[in-house]
Amino acid sequence: MSREIIFTKQIDKLIDNISKYQLRREAYVHLHGVAECARLIAYKRGLDDELLSIAGLLHDIYAYTQDQQRDHAHLSAEQAKKLLRNSNLFKKKEIDKMCTAISLHSDKAKKHTKFDEALKDADVLHHFMMEPWVSLAKRKDRRLKKLKREFSLHLQ
Repeated sequence: MSREIIFTKQIDKLIDNISKYQLRREAYVHLHGVAECARLIAYKRGLDDELLSIAGLLHDIYAYTQDQQRDHAHLSAEQAKKLLRNSNLFKKKEIDKMCTAISLHSDKAKKHTKFDEALKDADVLHHFMMEPWVSLAKRKDRRLKKLKREFSLHLQ
């Protein structure tokens, strides 16, 4: 069994412990959705799909497990670091790469590494795919327009 499957099962158990049904449901849908969008983007851009998918799975972990949005990117990165270290499945360099992307994922206006940008894009793409009728902030609209061009999505 791959380390990604082993780790995902550990995270699913953590999500299972969220007491509020709606929050637990949103956690599964969004975290797994961003993970799969991240994998697609990684394939397209030649990035590490395993690490980017896992970063997607963890990018909002604190927001869901603690039911708190304030500073969730940084707090999710801290929680992710602990979870990744405790799993004994990943090297320090891999953990640092994923956690840096997680900590920066809410900062959509600034440019960071290709890996960091891919996680931001996965988050925006998943939000769009789940709720295409919702107007996004302008900084996300620009990012979404670029994603639509990149993936040849002919949507309004």
